[in-house]
Amino acid sequence: TNLVFAFNVRSRSMIKVTAPLVLAFSVLSGSASAVFLGLYVGCGVCDHDAVGTFGTASPIDMEKDLGYKGENDSYGYIAFEHCVPLVPNVRIERASMGHTGIATAGVTFNGAPVAIGDSSSISLDTTDKIVYWRLLDNWVNADFGFNFRRLDAEFLVGAAPITLSKSVPMLYLAAQLDLPFTGFSVGADIN
Repeated sequence: TNLVFAFNVRSRSMIKVTAPLVLAFSVLSGSASAVFLGLYVGCGVCDHDAVGTFGTASPIDMEKDLGYKGENDSYGYIAFEHCVPLVPNVRIERASMGHTGIATAGVTFNGAPVAIGDSSSISLDTTDKIVYWRLLDNWVNADFGFNFRRLDAEFLVGAAPITLSKSVPMLYLAAQLDLPFTGFSVGADIN
């Protein structure tokens, strides 16, 4: 939000005083689209399917052999933006996805036999710590930065669990286009 100050200038000496004040207030207020300080919080639902196979000796089909179906899981984020040049903005994202099913065929997982009717599950949690810089900040926004993703996963088929915890460095790109006269925008980000 911009602060607007109006001065009634009547003399030449008044112009000398008010001009620096107007300039100072215009610098402090920023432009209409620039962010002085911003805190953004959001969440949503991710609709996903477990499709495909895994394993090398005798591949396990996630739909046919384990009975996985489409799932809906949640994600959320919080971001802090500011106007200090060269200091990155910060965004933290968290997502959890999972599938559960019942083995519909006899398979072998991690060297152990899995009988028909045994339970199976996949749990995948990601935490993204993103530092980024806003390259454009008007009706078109463009961000560039780095994402440090923490991936925690557990695969359980029968009684043979496999866990995985990894940190993965990634690039972060984001763009947003403000739709004129609507208050809406369209955007996307890529890690």
